[in-house]
Amino acid sequence: MKKTIFLSLIVLTTTLSATAQKQGNKWLFGNQAGIDFSSGVPVAISGATGPDAPSFESQEGTASISDSAGNLLFYTSGVTVWNRLGNVMANGSGLMGGKSSTQAAIIVPLPGSSRYFYVFTTDEFQNYGTASFAGCRYTVVDMCADSGRGDVDITRKNIPLLDTATEKLAAVQDAAGTGYWVMAHKLFSDAFYAWHLTAGGITDTVVSHIGAIHGSDTLSASNAGRGQGQMKFSAAGDKIAVAIGNQAPNTAEVFDFNSTTGVVSNLIHLIPSSLAGNGYGLEFSPDGTKLFTSNDGGLTSAQGIYEFDLSAGGGTESAIQASVVNLYNPSNSIAFGMQAGPDGKIYVVIESYTTVGTISTPNAMGSSAGFVVSALSLTGVNNYTLPAFIAGYQYHNMVADCGATYTTIAKENQQVVNVYPNPVVDRFTIECTGDWSADMTDLSGRSVMKFSGNGITDISKGTAVAGLYIITIRYGKGIVNKKIIIQ
Repeated sequence: MKKTIFLSLIVLTTTLSATAQKQGNKWLFGNQAGIDFSSGVPVAISGATGPDAPSFESQEGTASISDSAGNLLFYTSGVTVWNRLGNVMANGSGLMGGKSSTQAAIIVPLPGSSRYFYVFTTDEFQNYGTASFAGCRYTVVDMCADSGRGDVDITRKNIPLLDTATEKLAAVQDAAGTGYWVMAHKLFSDAFYAWHLTAGGITDTVVSHIGAIHGSDTLSASNAGRGQGQMKFSAAGDKIAVAIGNQAPNTAEVFDFNSTTGVVSNLIHLIPSSLAGNGYGLEFSPDGTKLFTSNDGGLTSAQGIYEFDLSAGGGTESAIQASVVNLYNPSNSIAFGMQAGPDGKIYVVIESYTTVGTISTPNAMGSSAGFVVSALSLTGVNNYTLPAFIAGYQYHNMVADCGATYTTIAKENQQVVNVYPNPVVDRFTIECTGDWSADMTDLSGRSVMKFSGNGITDISKGTAVAGLYIITIRYGKGIVNKKIIIQ
């Protein structure tokens, strides 16, 4: 098979200034609640979350994502995906996350692309034992569809990853800085599942058996929630912690994480006698030396917020347990989910529902951490937790350029090859679902640059001067020629 199809593409040469990590600037959560960090000071905003949950339940875990300039792209409840305008995205209904799942969704950009995003979802434990229980799945969003408003790829929607999963999801950049690890925990098991998301998609699955067994198949009042609670990576990617709901005495556990291999190791229980039940939220300090947990009482009256010094005694289990400090011990409210903000503070859901609390200086210990119970009033209503983000806001996506014409130029055995401009200066992107190699030549046939890859690869024009070039792509049995213009 040989096809030659010509399409002129302009590769922009305008110089773009470096941008900070602003992908976490806009949070949408709860019942039409939200926070905007764009000005450097958190400001309450509203969104479309909430309608997925009936009046007798709460919209718990959500996720949102902006581009590198801080512009909102889309957000999700794990059931519905809304575009930046607050409208349901095309094909954006019917995701199989749980509206009442602690971490119902997390959004991870496909490495090397500002166009495609993976939405990982977990179902709520209440659905276990029913035909609809969905476990952990992923769905792909194409932000260059629907005139840049985005579209859920119907061919890559609700793809199964783990049949019985808890309500936990977390993501962190890998050690090479070129991909991500996405973590879930198997229900009725001690197994952590880590999926390596690279430019070629999910390329590896690593399973670590360690720590407590999460969950019970006896759905009674005392242990029905044992699949709930947050899971978080430290910003450096060297630690991971889990909160275990309704499972005395293990309110939380912390482990080492190898961001090169995806392996979880070195269990530390956080089980002082005062913390005997119902952990829900947790978060690391930005420097990774402190861990904060929330406890809503559960099997005891020990509700509140607790801080552990992970460096105490050289990091031994007994010293870390002994370092615990109670930051908040309410008499009439309960602490739930936590999320580190792009401003360096940790935000906490308190059961007042119309405000959020903050831990202002989380690298400090005890009263110096600066806990404030009602730091920001919301325009909507809190529901247990806050949106999920990649640890440390280590995102790779830039500002998507969807003004170009995206044309499929060859298809063979379900393989698709595209060439299209990328928003990064003087670059273009080649996409292929398998291994490929390519050669860029000028009109005289002189080779200017050779490259190869698998999946989506972002390529610089290198030393190529303005002019017309031909890219020849070889993949499988196919050879594709593409004309591009570099100005």
